[in-house]
Amino acid sequence: MGNGTRTDLQLRADYVPLKDGGKPAEKEDWSLYGFVQGTLERSQERDANNRAGVGGQLRLNDRWALNAEASGGNLGAGGMLGADYRISDRSNAYLNYRLESENPDTNYRGRYGSWVTGSNYRLNDTTRLFGEVRATDGAGSQSLVQAFGVDLAPNDRWSFGTKMEFGTISDALGGDYDRKAVGFSTSYKFDGVKYAGAVELRRDKNTNGQTRDTWLMRNSYGQQLTPAWRLLGKFNISRSSNSEGAFYDGNFHEAVIGAAYRPVDNDRWNTLVKLTSYNNVPTAGQLDSNGQVADYAQKSQIFAVDTIWDVKPWVSLGFKYGLRVGKLRMNKVDGPWFSSRADLVVLRADWHWVHEWDIVTEVRNLRAKEAQDARAGALVAVYRHVGKHVKAGVGYNFTNYSDDLTDLSYRSRGWFINVLSTF
Repeated sequence: MGNGTRTDLQLRADYVPLKDGGKPAEKEDWSLYGFVQGTLERSQERDANNRAGVGGQLRLNDRWALNAEASGGNLGAGGMLGADYRISDRSNAYLNYRLESENPDTNYRGRYGSWVTGSNYRLNDTTRLFGEVRATDGAGSQSLVQAFGVDLAPNDRWSFGTKMEFGTISDALGGDYDRKAVGFSTSYKFDGVKYAGAVELRRDKNTNGQTRDTWLMRNSYGQQLTPAWRLLGKFNISRSSNSEGAFYDGNFHEAVIGAAYRPVDNDRWNTLVKLTSYNNVPTAGQLDSNGQVADYAQKSQIFAVDTIWDVKPWVSLGFKYGLRVGKLRMNKVDGPWFSSRADLVVLRADWHWVHEWDIVTEVRNLRAKEAQDARAGALVAVYRHVGKHVKAGVGYNFTNYSDDLTDLSYRSRGWFINVLSTF
């Protein structure tokens, strides 16, 4: 069974008992939830996963809490059973077992289960230790991975973390291989400046002696320059080297710098400008965001401007322009690079038709210069505000392309779920 693609939508309702006066209990003895899930769209390689289930938590006393879930659907029964034990005010331990009917991360379907057990211990107000063991068996990959780490927060501005992971993963296609990894992370927050970064070093070695060394780094940065201007940026990079040769290597980097503008004297207008440098030479078998094999390499520079104006309290109009200038290569290792330019124009309207509900419509046009190709279409979505700064929605893209110009798959037609936040 290939990976394929599938879009599922899940709706969940929670019930928390109330104490006298109609307020939620500060520490409820039990709670329940139910959910229904439907498959909106799928490719032929994937089965539908319509599902319904119930779950809940039961607190036996101040130390023990039990969790359970049961569901059924197209792919059979599923469930979860777990327990959490508070050892002391500084530490706790947990054990969970989840039974699934499909593993979305592999090429397998069938019954498989995963055990997760671990504990946390807080040495003091600034230091926390944790350990976890994850085991998977059944259809598909078998694995046993252990992780240990330390989190340190010496003050309100800085936090640091380190994590080690090692274990064995078995795969019917890739064979057995051992994994050893170490990671470091840090974050800073003070006076309008936010930074978060992490680096991970990883070595995989299979039973034939073949090795893959990978290192990854991510960075994100934000700064409130003035009440109206906010600077943002990120830099992510990974390098992978395989003892089998260059065909199995992989390189990636993404650098973004941008600015958000929201005039203090006119909060009806919002604008975001971004410049992106994107370089992706994938490894053999690497999957893209749609679950398909990434069989091409690209080097792209992308400029985008996105603005929206609240014309009236009940309607907003928006405009987006994106330009990609770069090169493509169909062979990941060698071969000629071909120039690639694309222009994207999006016109948008938001109707705030009912309190906390929005309807969004977009008209899109994409032009690829070298391919002499022009495509037009539309998108519709419905959003609900779930807080002052967050809204979530579901929609349908009638075009087969994305407004993300790094996505060259032309497989974006169909249903989608999106969550938006403001600052």
